[in-house]
This record gives sequence, C-alpha cells and structure tokens, in this order.
Amino acid sequence: MNENQLIQRARLLIEQNRPQQAEELLRQVLAMSPDLANAHSLLAICLLQEEGHLEEATKEAEQGIHFAPDDEFAFYVHALVLNKRNRLDESIQSVRQAIAIDPSSATFHGLLAQLWARKNKWKEVLKSAETGLQYDPEDESCRALRSVALERLGRVEDALDEANRSIEKNPDSAFAHSSRGHALLNANRHKEAQMAFREALRLEPSNEFARSGMIQSLNANNFFFRKFLAAMSWLSRLSPQVQFGIVIGMWLGINALNSYSAMNPWIRPYVLPITLVYILFALMTWIANPLFNTFLRFHPFGKHLLTTREKWASNAIAATIAVGVFHAGFFLALMVFAGKFAAWPVCVILLFCSLLLTAPLSVAFETNAGWPTKVASTLAIAFSVLFLMICYVFSYGAFFTPGLVEYESKLLNIYQFGILIFCFAGSYLRNATVKR
Repeated sequence: MNENQLIQRARLLIEQNRPQQAEELLRQVLAMSPDLANAHSLLAICLLQEEGHLEEATKEAEQGIHFAPDDEFAFYVHALVLNKRNRLDESIQSVRQAIAIDPSSATFHGLLAQLWARKNKWKEVLKSAETGLQYDPEDESCRALRSVALERLGRVEDALDEANRSIEKNPDSAFAHSSRGHALLNANRHKEAQMAFREALRLEPSNEFARSGMIQSLNANNFFFRKFLAAMSWLSRLSPQVQFGIVIGMWLGINALNSYSAMNPWIRPYVLPITLVYILFALMTWIANPLFNTFLRFHPFGKHLLTTREKWASNAIAATIAVGVFHAGFFLALMVFAGKFAAWPVCVILLFCSLLLTAPLSVAFETNAGWPTKVASTLAIAFSVLFLMICYVFSYGAFFTPGLVEYESKLLNIYQFGILIFCFAGSYLRNATVKR
C-alpha cells in the first residue's frame, strides 16, 4: 500500500471515529515521508480526539502549515486545534486564512460561525453561517448555527423556520432539534420546547446544547422563572457594554433615589420596595439556574439531567439561604425572650446577607475549570467566612459577646462592598476561558 493509499485509509478511519488506528497509519507515512503536509494535518486531527495530546496536536498542525503554506486544509486543522485549546482569536485568524485560500467552503464558514458563537457575537455568527449557506445550502452546521443566531438576535419566527427546514433535511440531527427547542423556548412555548429537546436527547444523549435547553424548559414550568427567562433573553441580545450600562445605571438610580428621598419624605415609602426589586433582579441574574435546579431535583425526569456540579451548586444555594433563615429565626427567638422587639431589623439583615452570599457561591460552580474556578472558589470561601462572622456578631454577639457589637456596621459594610465589587469581577470570571 503506497503513501496515498495509506492516507486515504487514515481519512476513512477518522470518519469512522477510529483515531488511534488512523494515527498508526499516519505515523507510518510520516516515517517514510516526513514532509507530507496532509499527513501532519490528519495526524493533528487524530491527536485532537485523544486526551492529553493538545501540545503534540498543535505541533503537527503547525507542521502541516509549514510544509504547505498555501493549503487551506492545513489552516482549517490549525483552527480546529486552537479552538480546542480555547485560543479563540488565534483560531479565528487561522480559519480566515483558510477562507482566504478557498472562500467557497461552507465547512470553513461554519467553523468561523461556531467560533463567533463561543464569543457570543451573534451578528457575526449569522453573517458567517449565511455566507456558508450561499455556497452549500445543505450544510447542516451553517443551517443550525443560523437558527441559533436568529433566536439569540430575537428573530424567533425566522429561527423556527430555519430549524424546521434543518429537521426536514436531516431529521436525525440532534443539533437541529435543539435549535428548534431553544427557539420555541424563546417564543414562550416551553411545552413544545420540551418535546424538541427530548427528541434531541434521544438522538444524542450527550448533547450539552439539548441538555441545558431541557433544564431551562422544565424550569419554565414555573411562572417566575419563565418571566425571568424572558427578561434574560431580552438582555442577552444587547451588547456586553449595554448590559453593563443597564446594571450600573440601575444601581446609580437606586442611590440617587435614596438621596432624593432624604430631602423629600413623601417618596420614602416607595424607595425600599424599588430597592428590594433591584436587589432581587440583580441576584437572580446570578442564582436563577441553581435556585430553580433545586426544585428540578424533585422532578422525575429533570433530576437525571443535572450534572454533579449543578447539584452541588443547588445544594450550596439552598444551604446558604437555610443558614440565613436559621440565624434570623434564632435571633428572633432570643429577641422575644429578652423583650427587645425593636431589634427586629437584624432578622432582615441576616436574611439579606444570606441572599448576597448566593452570588459568589453560584459563580464558583459556573466558572470554567482552571484559574477562574480557583479564584472564584477562594473568594466564595472568604465571603462565606465573613457571612458566618456576621451571623455570630448579629445573632449571638449582643447576648454572649457584647464587645463585638461595635464591629457590626464595619463587618456589614465590608461584606456589602465586597459583594458589590465581586459582582463586577464575577461577570468576567464566569465568562473567562482557560487557554490550554
């Protein structure tokens, strides 16, 4: 069997998902002809499917480009490897090189759309997917990504039409059914969305896009989660800068309202409810999923969808709220026993602090593995210790350690200010990807 035959055989084995056998053939080819670019690129694909070989896969992909600097396939493979290593900007650069050499490849445009999707740039996803479909209207990846982009951009009916066309072309595509499910979910048709996600999971049980969608659709049975999901869906269509501006604007507005109420007593009764609604909304952006996942664990089907990490997150959120309720209740009992009924606001403070702690705890379970998880976990532990100190000082200090009472306001201010700062850092940590 000559070199070309061995390479063709290796391609077939890769298509059959037998990377180890393909790797053996390709190493034989490279032992005879170490300058064959195609063999290096195919070997990179094989190594990409094996754990712990990312560095070697990168070297092989680079060798493919070195021996064939005008080969679009070599740049495409290089982009695949860089994508696996979470080097998204470099991967975009490589796939653009492949497109520059062969602009008619729908596969290349599909990969570019996928990379833009990982960066949540949905207008670019739509543009790349539509460009790919111009060259190959049957390309499944471009069609599915176009449907997702339309849904994320708020064009729900167009997204549904695109997903339905994808399913007509390929009824066994789990991604197409998942895309349809997400579009239905955004159209507030969560029952139909559940059916679409069930079909996607039947076709591909490990499909993460379908699993996360099914969790959301089951949680959408709850009226409050459904309304919150609609708000988050609207917010997600805005640019990160606009989202950040809205949150900051709301926070500044609350502070301005508090200052205004000091000079205008008539508005004071309205300040607290508005402030509480803002705080609840801000917290829900962090804890909605783990909070409602707690209830989902009692669902006969939903409990099987949650990962171990998601279960631990729901445990942490539920336990934190329970600790706050316990200490507030205990303080209330002590207050009744001592006859100090005027100190009832302490119960509200303890409950409020327990709710604030749910934000760093939820982020610790939602970050990508690596330094984001380590940083978020360390901060969550630090805030947990501070929260327990506040519980002790407010609940027991006045009765058992009176000398600690003078530190109440200082601890509370440090805690609240720390959580506020974390809310900005947490957004970065939750979206950070670790380059491999």
